[in-house]
Amino acid sequence: VAGWARGPSRVTAPSGALCVRHMSDLLLIRDGSHVLLAFSSGETRLQRVRAGERLKYGKARVSADALLGCPFGTTFLLVTDSTGGTSLARDSRTIEELNSMFDDVVSGQAGASNKELVDDGSAQSMGEAHIKRLKVGGASGEEIVRALASSSKTFAGKTAFSQEKYLRKKARKHVQFVLARMPTALAVLDMYMESAPQKVLNLRRDTFGMLLSLSNVQPHARVLLVDGTNGLLTAAVAQRLGGAGLLLSVHLHGPNLQALHWLNLNSECTMAVRSCSLIALLRHTLQLHSSAAAERAKPAAVIAPSPTMGTDTTNPTSGGGGSANEATNMPVACASSEALPPSAADTSGGAEAVFDRGSAVAGAEPQAGGVRAQRACEVGDDEIDGLLALGFSSLIMATRDSPVPVLPELLKLLRAGSSFALYAQHLEPLAEAHHLCTSTLSAVRLQLLESWSRAYQVAPNRTHPHMSTYPPTGYVLSGTTVTA
Repeated sequence: VAGWARGPSRVTAPSGALCVRHMSDLLLIRDGSHVLLAFSSGETRLQRVRAGERLKYGKARVSADALLGCPFGTTFLLVTDSTGGTSLARDSRTIEELNSMFDDVVSGQAGASNKELVDDGSAQSMGEAHIKRLKVGGASGEEIVRALASSSKTFAGKTAFSQEKYLRKKARKHVQFVLARMPTALAVLDMYMESAPQKVLNLRRDTFGMLLSLSNVQPHARVLLVDGTNGLLTAAVAQRLGGAGLLLSVHLHGPNLQALHWLNLNSECTMAVRSCSLIALLRHTLQLHSSAAAERAKPAAVIAPSPTMGTDTTNPTSGGGGSANEATNMPVACASSEALPPSAADTSGGAEAVFDRGSAVAGAEPQAGGVRAQRACEVGDDEIDGLLALGFSSLIMATRDSPVPVLPELLKLLRAGSSFALYAQHLEPLAEAHHLCTSTLSAVRLQLLESWSRAYQVAPNRTHPHMSTYPPTGYVLSGTTVTA
């Protein structure tokens, strides 16, 4: 069959078939999956769904079992039974259809005006007791809202815009629904920007996409990431790698890899993630550079004349030229093999040994629990040396602190021609980093960018930008490394 590779003893499926199977699993809400719940009230919450647990919906607590087995994007209505209990019921309508369920009720007449309206509560003939009787009788929220609109004395005389506002206000109270969204990186980022933007460094979705694009993150890449966005950048990069490549997530105040579970990533994606502290990375980087400097200095020390080499210093080959050359060249070869790391010294199988060590650690099954999973991703000193010896192809930095103090050492870890992208909430740190890269001739194609994005309300005769939009919240410096 086309697309299948038949070997001598087994038949292996193509990677596309595995991706399709994994995607089908990821599209359904399983026990333990994370779900982004978008409530009709406007609240968005990231929730882990477990069988037998109850979810908080306003003042009510409903069972989460209704979500299990349903695909992401399913809508659920909050229904009340005759005993007063609440539960979630799956609804086949989309959010657009739910938002437009009362379009047939809106019948704004030409020339209608709200100048004669008096909001004293006397226009509504239905009281709370009547509404409770309707709920006990099994009436749905849609039926209650339609009854409220028909019993209002002033509803017919309002403008179409006022009628829509009235229906939306009543629907928020009586027609409560929740949308089970898939927790993508951009969806979780939007949730943070609405509730706690400081936890993600005020990183908007447009700037977030620029970091991933300008750093050239793609499958089979080796990415070095200094993450200060609560682990969200780490999860997004791991998802883009798709299990092919390597991601070294560098932390400043302890590992934070919980976002890997938020996006419901499979084991192939999480096994490509490694984590270490910035202090440990810089310590090994300095050791690597000092070893390289000592290697370059050793040949000069050997070539220098010595009193024991003979009295005729003008012709060191006289009186046994062959032995002099051997004495000069032999220490050089020995020094070069000793100073190099094990992966580079053994040219026959060093690279394979490093890959074997990485795959052995990556092949371990991730442990359950956030803390244990973070410890499983932590690399030791010997693993850091192997990762640094192979170098990286991309660099991303997004922290509260200035990247200038550590940027020269981190750029040395990149291969020539690698892309990097730095994010900061203020312009001055990136301007200093731009000057540093220019003065040291360590990068070309430098771009210091400021993103801008604004949401618009699109409605008939009411299209205008949102008044409460976010200003530019950060800056991005990108470039390509070169060898000086």
